[in-house]
Amino acid sequence: MPFSPPEKLWRSQREMIVLENGIEYYQVNEYKNREWNRYKFTKYKDAIIKFRDLRKEGNRKVLIFGCWKDFCTGLIDRSFYRRYYV
Repeated sequence: MPFSPPEKLWRSQREMIVLENGIEYYQVNEYKNREWNRYKFTKYKDAIIKFRDLRKEGNRKVLIFGCWKDFCTGLIDRSFYRRYYV
Protein backbone atom coordinates (compact mmCIF):
# COMPACT_ATOMS: atom_id res chain seq x y z
CA MET A 1 0.00 0.00 0.00
CA PRO A 2 1.19 3.52 -0.67
CA PHE A 3 0.63 4.61 2.93
CA SER A 4 3.28 4.59 5.60
CA PRO A 5 2.77 2.23 8.57
CA PRO A 6 0.21 3.37 11.17
CA GLU A 7 2.93 3.71 13.80
CA LYS A 8 4.43 6.66 11.92
CA LEU A 9 1.26 8.62 11.26
CA TRP A 10 -1.85 9.26 13.31
CA ARG A 11 -5.07 8.37 11.55
CA SER A 12 -8.75 8.43 12.47
CA GLN A 13 -10.70 5.23 13.19
CA ARG A 14 -12.64 5.53 9.94
CA GLU A 15 -9.44 5.90 7.96
CA MET A 16 -7.84 2.92 9.72
CA ILE A 17 -10.85 0.71 8.93
CA VAL A 18 -10.60 1.56 5.24
CA LEU A 19 -6.83 1.10 5.08
CA GLU A 20 -6.80 -2.18 7.02
CA ASN A 21 -9.54 -3.78 4.92
CA GLY A 22 -8.34 -2.41 1.59
CA ILE A 23 -9.88 0.11 -0.75
CA GLU A 24 -12.71 -1.44 -2.77
CA TYR A 25 -13.42 1.58 -4.95
CA TYR A 26 -12.64 5.26 -5.32
CA GLN A 27 -15.31 7.91 -5.21
CA VAL A 28 -15.11 11.41 -6.70
CA ASN A 29 -17.64 13.85 -5.26
CA GLU A 30 -18.53 17.08 -7.01
CA TYR A 31 -20.52 19.87 -5.34
CA LYS A 32 -22.05 22.29 -7.82
CA ASN A 33 -25.24 24.35 -7.73
CA ARG A 34 -26.18 22.99 -4.29
CA GLU A 35 -26.05 19.38 -5.53
CA TRP A 36 -23.64 16.51 -4.90
CA ASN A 37 -22.71 14.31 -7.85
CA ARG A 38 -20.87 11.10 -7.05
CA TYR A 39 -18.77 9.04 -9.43
CA LYS A 40 -17.40 5.58 -8.54
CA PHE A 41 -14.26 4.04 -10.02
CA THR A 42 -12.44 0.76 -9.44
CA LYS A 43 -9.08 2.13 -10.60
CA TYR A 44 -7.37 5.07 -8.93
CA LYS A 45 -6.04 6.33 -12.26
CA ASP A 46 -9.58 6.69 -13.65
CA ALA A 47 -10.66 8.56 -10.53
CA ILE A 48 -7.73 10.98 -10.84
CA ILE A 49 -8.56 11.68 -14.49
CA LYS A 50 -12.16 12.53 -13.56
CA PHE A 51 -10.93 14.57 -10.57
CA ARG A 52 -8.64 16.65 -12.81
CA ASP A 53 -11.34 17.20 -15.43
CA LEU A 54 -13.86 18.40 -12.85
CA ARG A 55 -11.36 20.74 -11.19
CA LYS A 56 -10.47 22.32 -14.54
CA GLU A 57 -14.12 23.16 -15.21
CA GLY A 58 -14.04 25.60 -12.28
CA ASN A 59 -16.58 26.91 -9.75
CA ARG A 60 -17.16 23.64 -7.98
CA LYS A 61 -15.80 21.69 -5.05
CA VAL A 62 -14.26 18.33 -5.94
CA LEU A 63 -13.19 15.68 -3.44
CA ILE A 64 -11.75 12.18 -3.86
CA PHE A 65 -12.26 9.32 -1.40
CA GLY A 66 -11.06 5.77 -0.94
CA CYS A 67 -13.97 3.53 0.13
CA TRP A 68 -14.55 0.14 1.68
CA LYS A 69 -18.23 -0.84 1.99
CA ASP A 70 -19.91 2.19 3.65
CA PHE A 71 -16.70 3.69 5.02
CA CYS A 72 -14.96 6.39 3.00
CA THR A 73 -11.88 8.41 3.79
CA GLY A 74 -10.38 11.38 2.00
CA LEU A 75 -7.19 10.79 0.04
CA ILE A 76 -6.31 14.28 -1.10
CA ASP A 77 -4.34 15.19 2.02
CA ARG A 78 -1.83 12.34 1.69
CA SER A 79 1.58 13.23 0.26
CA PHE A 80 1.57 10.10 -1.93
CA TYR A 81 -1.47 11.30 -3.85
CA ARG A 82 -0.34 14.93 -4.21
CA ARG A 83 1.92 14.14 -7.15
CA TYR A 84 -1.06 12.98 -9.22
CA TYR A 85 -3.13 16.16 -9.20
CA VAL A 86 -1.29 19.40 -9.82
